[in-house]
Amino acid sequence: MDDPPVIKQNISDVHVDEDAPDDRINLKNVFTDPDSNDDLIQLTVWQNTNPEIVTPVITDQSLCLTFSPDRYGTSEIVIMATSNGKHVSDTFLVRQTIRKSSAPVKKQVIFLMLSLKKIQT
Repeated sequence: MDDPPVIKQNISDVHVDEDAPDDRINLKNVFTDPDSNDDLIQLTVWQNTNPEIVTPVITDQSLCLTFSPDRYGTSEIVIMATSNGKHVSDTFLVRQTIRKSSAPVKKQVIFLMLSLKKIQT
């Protein structure tokens, strides 16, 4: 009997600041097939719920996450493993948060302070 692949180790959620550099995740130890060669497991990005903040690409059992500049939010990414026509998937979250130095509130406060200085002089 041919068993489907299984998740050996879940992919951890990813938390990065806005404008973060690319991140690589080794997928080699995430999935296994108990009755087949793990090197023959095909990996695909099955879903990305927010492609405006992150682009996931799989190359040679490595997942590269490329983050869009000046964006923040959350994306759910699903990686599917296929072996002998049978599937299993793992889901994880990518959270890209706004950097405190680029928060719009601070910009508004600075503008307000400059405006008040002009009024006072």
